Amino acid sequence: MNRTAGGASQYLWVAAWWGVAAGLGEVCALIIEKVVFHKFIYLSLEAGWMAPAMDAFYFMIPGALLWLVARSRRSPLASWHLGGECAFLFFFSIILMYSRMNRWAATLLAIGLAVQTSRMIAAHEATFFTFVRRTTPAFLLMIVGLFVAPRILRVVAERRGSTSRATNAQLPNVLLIILDTVRADELSLYGYPRLTSPALTHWAASGVRFNRAFSTAPWTLPSHASFFTGRFPHELGADWLTPLNDHWPTIAEALRDRGYRTGGFAANLAFCTWESGLTRGFQHFDEAQISLGQMFKSTSLGRAVTASIWFDRLVGGHQRLGRIDAKVITNEFLDWEQHDRTRPFFAFLNYFEAHAPYLPPKGFSGRFGLETPRPNVHLGPQAQWTAAEVAPQRNAYDASIAYQDEELGRLLSRLKANGTLANTLVIIASDHGEEFAEHGVMSHGNSVYRATTQVPLIIWFPNHVPADTTVDAPVSLRDIPATITELIGLDAPFPGRSLARFWNGSGISASTDTLLAEVSLAPNLPNRYPVSHGPIQAIILGDRRYIKSKGNKEELFNFETDLGEQHNLAGVEAARLPEYRRALERMLGSARSDR
Repeated sequence: MNRTAGGASQYLWVAAWWGVAAGLGEVCALIIEKVVFHKFIYLSLEAGWMAPAMDAFYFMIPGALLWLVARSRRSPLASWHLGGECAFLFFFSIILMYSRMNRWAATLLAIGLAVQTSRMIAAHEATFFTFVRRTTPAFLLMIVGLFVAPRILRVVAERRGSTSRATNAQLPNVLLIILDTVRADELSLYGYPRLTSPALTHWAASGVRFNRAFSTAPWTLPSHASFFTGRFPHELGADWLTPLNDHWPTIAEALRDRGYRTGGFAANLAFCTWESGLTRGFQHFDEAQISLGQMFKSTSLGRAVTASIWFDRLVGGHQRLGRIDAKVITNEFLDWEQHDRTRPFFAFLNYFEAHAPYLPPKGFSGRFGLETPRPNVHLGPQAQWTAAEVAPQRNAYDASIAYQDEELGRLLSRLKANGTLANTLVIIASDHGEEFAEHGVMSHGNSVYRATTQVPLIIWFPNHVPADTTVDAPVSLRDIPATITELIGLDAPFPGRSLARFWNGSGISASTDTLLAEVSLAPNLPNRYPVSHGPIQAIILGDRRYIKSKGNKEELFNFETDLGEQHNLAGVEAARLPEYRRALERMLGSARSDR
């Protein structure tokens, strides 16, 4: 038999079979990368079934086209047409998973493999179709299993801790809200001339505002890990290629084990996911939505398309597909919060609007002026950024913050209306800031300058935290777990010191710590980036901020007056540098000795 018989159903069936085979092959490759090589795969657990399902859809498109060709010719095509085309897509999709291979080389390799495969199919056509028919049920069962597995894991996670010792429902709830990538000085709350945060300003008046709060790292994973555990990044193993280790307990684990309901709702799909280690302790964690965008990007073919320049221009930003809107985070949390009122909750919300590419929605886009026509900037390849190029980026960033602020206001208003807020400790902060070429680079994670480490911090807790209070002393987000446990009366020791010392009479004059921020060597960044040459650490001590990087490069800035860190005093104040070197070593040494 040398011709493919049958109608459209056979063409589509064979094409879909090839697609499912490709998707399952991708899943197997990802499992090997994760389990054997311990790599981040940056996909949700739902990708296990999404990949074969979507590859089946992709492969059916050329299958349908071939059937139309055959129909127009009024005669079936030779079997190698369908087999060769599907084999090419199969091999190309697998090869695409290894992004370092040149696309032309990948195409030629896939063509060569497809030609050989189509010859084998043509020579053994009956055997091939028998194999397809017999393996189809097994493929379908695999997809069903991969669909069911994440749901079983969620049920197990939600039941874990539900049998913990009973907790009084009147104990306070804890709500930790992280505004991903929001730098403090871009908020009208902190005096920024643009009205970017009216809602946050309104709610902050009912609590304590920290004017100089700092993260421990300039990017998501180590920063989150730090304010979940109270530990510094270098203690935790949370880095570019490694997740948060399980050596230290998290605040979610501590509260779960004492009967709290714990829920996480994250829009950051790169580093607030199941493989980051940050979900530890959460009985419920929503990290990804089942949407057409997520499904489209679950396969190597889909990711290759979305990464292309033409697609970026078509949709106005490579992260629009599958990106989780602030409204979704708010609504999912509100639904979860109302589900069970018999126990207090600890909830973590991560909003992502301020992260590049900045994509303010309709009604906010253009609010602060012309926005960039190139939202997919991850801002790295360009060597120099002019003021004219930075301005549209900043306009879009500010508009995105304004949209997020409105959504934050809606969230808090709903909680107040349903009575939840009266017994809830609310902490609002950011994990890191963003550079806008103040030091020649954009984005974040590439330095520890103030623009990427100074963040907003507001604490609100009726009858426990004073209203309309500001704290000017520099503080670290690593103190969040210690602050939570003190304010809710939980006996769970975390490192750091409770920020309640600023209003409970502990004495402000002696309460300022030496603050540490750090970032390790980052892979695959241009050489001009500070972090591309090695790790960088920074401390705040007295009225100076000291930065040390690879090769003993040192920078010293006046913490009180040089907010943009533009005037390096290391040369003129060289006599003071040994003091800061020793202070940095003490910070690193004391952290290591506490292991």
